[in-house]
Amino acid sequence: MSDFGLSAYGVRPGQLLRDPCGTPAYAAPEVVMHREYDGPKADVWSCGVLLYVMLHGRIPFEDHAQLTAASYEADPEVAPPVALTALAAMLTPDPALRTSLAELLATPWLAAHRREGVACARPDGEPDSRLLATVEAKFGAPRSLAARG
Repeated sequence: MSDFGLSAYGVRPGQLLRDPCGTPAYAAPEVVMHREYDGPKADVWSCGVLLYVMLHGRIPFEDHAQLTAASYEADPEVAPPVALTALAAMLTPDPALRTSLAELLATPWLAAHRREGVACARPDGEPDSRLLATVEAKFGAPRSLAARG
C-alpha cells in the first residue's frame, strides 16, 4: 500500500506547508491539527507509521489523543531493536525533535541495505520469496509476518 499521489512542488528548505493532505491515519500530528508543517518532517512521521504497520500489521494510533501524544505500543517480539529505535525517532510528536530523512538514512541499519535491490512481488502479485528471505535475514522479521498484508 502506498499513498504518494500528492506532492508539493517548488517547496524550498525551511518553507512550511499549510494544506493538510494524505491519509489521516498516516498523517503527522501537526498536519492532523491543521498547523503549518515541514513537509519532509511530516513525511518521516508517515514513513514511521508505515514501518509500524509493516511490522505489526495494524495502525499504531487508535484515536486523536494517542496520535498527538505519539502513544503507541511496539512489540519487541516482532520488531527488532534497530526498528524500535527508528520508530521512536520517526514517531516523535514534536517535528523539531523528530529525526530527518537524512539522519534516518545514515543509520547503520538503513545505510547497509539501501543500495540493494530486491523484487517486491511476482507477476501474480504474491510476495517474492527472495524478498521475504531478505526481510527475515536482514531485519529480523519472521517470514510469516513479512507475508501478512
